[in-house]
Amino acid sequence: DEKTDYYVNIDSGAFEDLSSNDYSGMSGNESWNFTTEDTIDPTASYLSPADDATGVSVDATFEINFDEDVVTSTGNVILYKTLDDSIIETIDVTGSKITASSTTAFVIDPSITLDSETGYYFMIDATAVDDTSGNSFAGITASTTWSFTTADVAAPIISTLSPVDDA
Repeated sequence: DEKTDYYVNIDSGAFEDLSSNDYSGMSGNESWNFTTEDTIDPTASYLSPADDATGVSVDATFEINFDEDVVTSTGNVILYKTLDDSIIETIDVTGSKITASSTTAFVIDPSITLDSETGYYFMIDATAVDDTSGNSFAGITASTTWSFTTADVAAPIISTLSPVDDA
């Protein structure tokens, strides 16, 4: 298993030399121990807001959590508008709009206010996030992986006045 501590014990007499002298053996976890390397890429374990969320604040911040400790590398988080797949904002993962909220999570804080009642989605470059062993997050490359719709924040429009204006 990856990132696991192991040790080896060898029974006394398990080996002997050419003069028939028995090996004295090795026991306990101190003599021959090692830790296996981390070879598995990190994966996203939690998105906030969740995929397909509705009623998301137009000035929300967004969080992505991973299943292990991660660091930003190089690349971008890109926010798209669902209606026409237009890029709304490109955020460099090394810039001030991406901050670590823990060793396993990042907060994304777009610099713009989003439109009311509008669908959006995020894409994340495969080079943007690595675990502490250098394994890379695969990124988000599908518009359906982390999408959401903003809340209705439009001010109501008065259609009829009674009595009429200037009556």
